[in-house]
Amino acid sequence: MSSGERFYDLLFEMSNEHRHNIMLLLRKEAMRLTSVSRELELTSPEISRHISRLSDTGLVIKDVEGFFSLTPLGEMVLTLLQEFEFVSRYSEYFSSHAHDGLPPEYVKRIGELSESKLIDNIPGFFRQIERVVSEAKEYVWLLVDQFPLNHLPLIVEAIERGVRFRIVEPRNRVITPDLDAMAPEDSRALTRTKITPLVEQRMLDVHL
Repeated sequence: MSSGERFYDLLFEMSNEHRHNIMLLLRKEAMRLTSVSRELELTSPEISRHISRLSDTGLVIKDVEGFFSLTPLGEMVLTLLQEFEFVSRYSEYFSSHAHDGLPPEYVKRIGELSESKLIDNIPGFFRQIERVVSEAKEYVWLLVDQFPLNHLPLIVEAIERGVRFRIVEPRNRVITPDLDAMAPEDSRALTRTKITPLVEQRMLDVHL
């Protein structure tokens, strides 16, 4: 079998929902066939057929006591599938948002965002920022189109609690006109965020 054939066979086996769920289950712990059947609410013959296919592909192995577990290959395949799962979940978003401004190593790790939540409305985004900054105890990382001036008081309060900030902005960001009209106390607060070692800012070349 050629490397191309092995690749497509692997994709075919992982394209089945039940086989994928079996692997996710076995990733947590080794299980006997009857336990897998009970957990997934499928008949034993069904589970046996799926596990047999996974075993033939080298993704699952059975020990002498009848427990099935993932092989190192199975573990690696599940890890790499995280990226595909995340992109497919938000396919509509990625259809209209280019990633060419991100370093390749970050794109390859995008599956690490699998526990994240997409907020596609401005009020909801602001509420989420408020909640994150208000509840933060150790650090806050922000990737924004410009410094979140609307949340400046909350950011200063967090800094006073010892919270560390990492803020990434586009290098060609548009500075809001309100910056020149800021109240003196807000201007001092902004200056504090610029000089404190608790705030680290970086610029990223992106196309807005």
